[in-house]
Amino acid sequence: MDKTQILNALKNVYKLARFPRNIDFFSEDNILHIKLSINSLINNMQTDCAAFEGWAIVLKTHLGFNKIVLSWEEPDIASLTEKTILRHQNGKEYTRNDRKIALQHYQRFCYRVHKFAELYDWFSSCQEVTFNYNNLLLNYPTKGASKKAEKEEAKLERLYVQKHSLEFYGKMDHQLPLTIFRGTVSSKNQITSGSTLDIWSINENHLNIYELKKHTGNDKVGIITEILYYVNVLDDLFKHKVNYEVDAAECSFRSFNEIYHLYNNAEKVSISGLLLCDRTHPLIDEKVLKLMSDNVNDLHFEYKKLDVE
Repeated sequence: MDKTQILNALKNVYKLARFPRNIDFFSEDNILHIKLSINSLINNMQTDCAAFEGWAIVLKTHLGFNKIVLSWEEPDIASLTEKTILRHQNGKEYTRNDRKIALQHYQRFCYRVHKFAELYDWFSSCQEVTFNYNNLLLNYPTKGASKKAEKEEAKLERLYVQKHSLEFYGKMDHQLPLTIFRGTVSSKNQITSGSTLDIWSINENHLNIYELKKHTGNDKVGIITEILYYVNVLDDLFKHKVNYEVDAAECSFRSFNEIYHLYNNAEKVSISGLLLCDRTHPLIDEKVLKLMSDNVNDLHFEYKKLDVE
């Protein structure tokens, strides 16, 4: 089957299903092949064309493929502009180095491929992917969260934590940085593009992490990619494959001391990834969550209704 035929089969499950550009699908002998363009590798992971994990899980669940194989166009990072460019966003000026950011997105992509293959024996990639775990560090909060939330999802984060924090005896907070560095936490040593977890809570040695999406307009399969990435990074953290700097022990911003205590004291931490939204994408159902949870690292995934009233 080619991309159009696969999409038509998927429309039997959800008639409004559609595929993004910059990602191709074809199948033979009940093996699904996913091919990513360069743009998919150097852009934000939750965009439809980059979220290969989401499409892999959804298509295997609903169309019953035995195996899924990923391939991609190797990016020529060196050909991208190196100079820092002044840009405008939301009425504000900011600068960014396109080559550096593209490389960080690509390195995060390599980590994602490595972890997805580790979790699921039905997934593989045509190209060999290695990820160097030597001397990896995570950043941690260096200040408290802004008291005034301007964006809708930031407001919802605060409302959800305020309503549910007592259920976890206060061991619940939001905006946990999850960016990977090598050697020291500094901009020159940043390995992956910047990431921040929306909400987390702790119940004894169990960590819940929440990927929040606003009520409407953001129900995409990319939420699968995001929650998988955050769960994998934290699983590596609690297995001490990735670590915190010594100074992290002194940090208490955004209740980080609770995360650090779990990291520093628990022999084993179990993790659940929760899709926190008013509704999920129509293709993300209980069967999808069951397949996500059937992995070698005993990571659990479920849907959680966004309740802030």
